[in-house]
Amino acid sequence: MHYMAPSLFLSTHGWNTPWTHEPALAAIVGARAVLIKHEECAPSGSHKDRSLWPWMESLIAEGKRSFVLSSSGNAAVSACAFLSRLPQDIQQNIRLDLWVAPSLSDEKRSRIASACAGTAFQATVNESARPRQQAFLQARERGFFLLRASRDERALEGYRSLAREIADTVPDAEAVFIPTSSGTALCGLYRAFQRGEYPRIPQLHAVQTARIHPIAAEFDSRFSPSQFSRARAIVDRVAFRKKDAVAAVRSTGGSGWVVDDVLLEEARDQYCRKGAGHPCLPEREAVGYDALLSLAGAMKAHRHGWQWKGALVLLFSGL
Repeated sequence: MHYMAPSLFLSTHGWNTPWTHEPALAAIVGARAVLIKHEECAPSGSHKDRSLWPWMESLIAEGKRSFVLSSSGNAAVSACAFLSRLPQDIQQNIRLDLWVAPSLSDEKRSRIASACAGTAFQATVNESARPRQQAFLQARERGFFLLRASRDERALEGYRSLAREIADTVPDAEAVFIPTSSGTALCGLYRAFQRGEYPRIPQLHAVQTARIHPIAAEFDSRFSPSQFSRARAIVDRVAFRKKDAVAAVRSTGGSGWVVDDVLLEEARDQYCRKGAGHPCLPEREAVGYDALLSLAGAMKAHRHGWQWKGALVLLFSGL
């Protein structure tokens, strides 16, 4: 295909998302140093670009042209942003059907619409109380390719770049706190660190909400389940990668942390008052609750006796 591969576009323009050093937050979480990895500065606003862009690029190279995806927002925005960077003659032959829940926020709907504006591919946004099941049925009955990161090993490969950036920038990283839904990012990072290209594998910590926590609850029982969470991107109750994610966390000496909205609000307050200036948002208050899960998880860990002599990496996973 005669175009600049989106994965190459990312490597030259979008990957190497910025870092901020957070000395004031280090004291809060009991670490020598804290660095935030700002994945909300990726081209579409989340770490989903690392997985979806090279994955979809390989699928299109194989001849795939019809895709279906269920999403809580960020994956849908990422898929549209990827397709918008393809040449028009390729876009014209591509269809992307998105399934979302009726509760999807107006902000996420607006970002999806903006990512699709002025493009030549056919995009349809469908609503269902069971978006994941509808996407599966469409793939099975109509032959669309189901973009489900939790079921395709190729979705893990894009996180090699994130592991490299962590190792290059924070060689003494002792732990990485990861907002976790399906566990794809966590498993992708673990696989990348396991390749033996880096001198150490940091602890991996999975952070989930009091509403949905199939992975983190394997490690953390100190919470009261809730029917609601302000961090709305954590949606995967089934967690097909649960076994692998739990094994990765245990292998690295990490843990899982279930965070309620009280702690999320506290993390937001601490970040807004003490965090460094944000590299791509006009103000710290614009950071979303899903990103703040990593800080809230580290705060909870410290309150239960965890301390680190090395540096702590907090993954701000997206808007």
